Amino acid sequence: MSIQIIVSFHVADFDKFKTLFDARAGARTAAGLTGKLYREIDAPNSPVVIGTAPSKEAFFAFFQSPEQQEAMKDGGMVGPPQITLLEEV
Repeated sequence: MSIQIIVSFHVADFDKFKTLFDARAGARTAAGLTGKLYREIDAPNSPVVIGTAPSKEAFFAFFQSPEQQEAMKDGGMVGPPQITLLEEV
């Protein structure tokens, strides 16, 4: 059973971040993850990604990979993300 993931954070430039997020779609798919990008209405440089992963371990393997860490750095992430992992009950 998959889990739901919510990742929220702040970036310096949302449009630059979105370009890099879109470019990583294939990497997310290859890792078994889905992710849809949103942003806060009153804080346009605060993206939120809501998606699924096959497991907590699969998510963190992808999220902590050197490629993903570099993409987040290149995307202008400011500070650490807030990650929420949810399971259906």
